[in-house]
Amino acid sequence: MNVKNALTVGAQKLKHIDSAQLDAEVLLSFVINKSKEFLYAHPETKLNWIQKIRFFYLINQRSKNWPVAYLTGIKEFYGRTFYVNKNVLIPRPLTEELIEKALAIIKLGYSICDLGTGSGCIIITIIKELQKQNYNLNNFKFYASDISRKALQVAKKNARFHQVNQHIQFLQGDLLKPLPGKKIALIIANLPYLEANDLNEPSIKKEPTLALLGNYDEFFKQASRLIPQPAVIYEDKSGIHLKK
Repeated sequence: MNVKNALTVGAQKLKHIDSAQLDAEVLLSFVINKSKEFLYAHPETKLNWIQKIRFFYLINQRSKNWPVAYLTGIKEFYGRTFYVNKNVLIPRPLTEELIEKALAIIKLGYSICDLGTGSGCIIITIIKELQKQNYNLNNFKFYASDISRKALQVAKKNARFHQVNQHIQFLQGDLLKPLPGKKIALIIANLPYLEANDLNEPSIKKEPTLALLGNYDEFFKQASRLIPQPAVIYEDKSGIHLKK
């Protein structure tokens, strides 16, 4: 079987999914470790039997609504590649707006907490962007917290990959409970905000319920007790918000 045939059959097996052709391209590119452009420039390229078995296994998993990012283990966010697995939420394009809002208000010497860090993509991206702007990172404090130990393992792996792990203090616990006595200037929160009926959406059924189902009530209750009051940037159903 060659590349052209594999793409045709793969897309056909995913015809019930809107992104069938794109998903087949991404999965085949991943399996043969070539770019999407290569697939169309060299459609005659033969797949070996291992590549063929692996490709159609991934196609079968995708047909069961497993996200492409979980199947490949990677997701791009803010122009950088992050490792993801079933223990963390897949970064969304909307979440990139959190970065923009944060960078617009961050001042020298800020202490910043990424609450519900998941893959760590938010705090890692902020650090990398501050590096690009030639900030001295030793003048900042960066915290990444999550209730899930497995999510923190993913965040730590990404921090090591992007070579910023030495700048981040990782904390496990529920909401602000891991932060007693720490004065935080900015909290960035991408916490669960969906309701139970939202979980019927096929595209998110394979993502961790712990990272999807919830609301911000308890967080804002805890945040109101902090002295001094931090600025809060958070994401919910209606978009990205800044609360000072």
